Amino acid sequence: MRLLLAATLLVGTTTTALLASPMAQAEDYDQLQAEYDQVSRYLSAKRSIGPDEKTSLMALREKLDAFATAHAEDHRPLVLSLQLSTWLGDEDRVDQAFQGLSNLSDDDRIWIAWAENRAATNRYEDAQVLLVDREMNLAQSPEAALILAQCHIANNQFEEALAVINGIPEEGLGKPGVRGKQTRLKSQAEQWQKLWQNEIALREQEDAEAGLPLATIKTNRGDITVLLLENQAPNTVANFITLAQDDFYTGHRFHDVVMNTMAMTGDPNSKTGSTEKPGAGGPGYRIPDESGRDDHRPHFAGVLAMDKNSSAITPGAIPTTEANSGGSRWYITMEPQKARNGEYTVFGRILEGKSTAGKLRKDDEITSITISRLRDKDYTPNTIPGANSAATSEDDAATDDAADDAAAPGAG
Repeated sequence: MRLLLAATLLVGTTTTALLASPMAQAEDYDQLQAEYDQVSRYLSAKRSIGPDEKTSLMALREKLDAFATAHAEDHRPLVLSLQLSTWLGDEDRVDQAFQGLSNLSDDDRIWIAWAENRAATNRYEDAQVLLVDREMNLAQSPEAALILAQCHIANNQFEEALAVINGIPEEGLGKPGVRGKQTRLKSQAEQWQKLWQNEIALREQEDAEAGLPLATIKTNRGDITVLLLENQAPNTVANFITLAQDDFYTGHRFHDVVMNTMAMTGDPNSKTGSTEKPGAGGPGYRIPDESGRDDHRPHFAGVLAMDKNSSAITPGAIPTTEANSGGSRWYITMEPQKARNGEYTVFGRILEGKSTAGKLRKDDEITSITISRLRDKDYTPNTIPGANSAATSEDDAATDDAADDAAAPGAG
């Protein structure tokens, strides 16, 4: 819901910013607006987008494209196309719409909305590029400053985030919604900055030793190179290496992607042809948790960690994880995840390809995982008898609603 709600607000922002833009006096546009309103009402009630709805949205967008071509100075078809493309998850077309709007108006609000959209879809580096290229005065644009701070946090740049946050003047904090978000981001950056000092020392030591195993995860979005944290999670790493070398992960899809949170994979139920529900499968055994070790690694952005099952709970209660229920499912964090520290085992960190990981979307596929630079030792993992499966995993259950919301175009 958050992304679609944000998209609705972005449309309002761009419309406000372009009220003075020339508009064609054409009855054809009134018809297009009527079609858009009808589709919006329908999807608001349905709260999901299926194949038929996608076909209708794309057909309407084609009509808007034709109108925009005939009336190049009219911002209205671009605004509606922006919303349609957001509903369709077509990020390239979202960018095209924002680019077209920025060509029609020099208003900073368009660039801020564009950067916010990119940050909301894990495209943090792209969002930073927009704000830097715009050379925006962050002190006068607190909304832009907060987006930039979020991007810094997503890149584990906590000092930079705090510098931006602390640079917002008091008059900027008085704008609606700014102070609350500023307080939240500042607290988040300060907490992670304390943990980061120890993490930096560990990473410098790991880079100097250059002896930990490496994994190259090939996906349809590109490659992600990962350092496997064998020193703090030896059995989890051994399990991951064994499964990768057995070609277990080839063909697995990212069965759940939660924006600004994580991308989840490693479930054989996600492979083409499986009839079981993704998010609940495993390798047929379990492995012990290593998240309770004194030296466990925190959930910074760009780490890999094992998923676990949730314990049986009563309706409405907060789910708790089931101990020692990891198997093959794992996830990549997009932003730091404090609530997972000490609960889920972190076993890797991205060396190259963080932006590639940010582009991962639901049903993207792992084409292969290659392991290199192994130590001279046995990597057979300790396992626990019993299938690593449940009616649903904690994360699958927790994000089912998020997935439904993300497909609810009428939200907000």
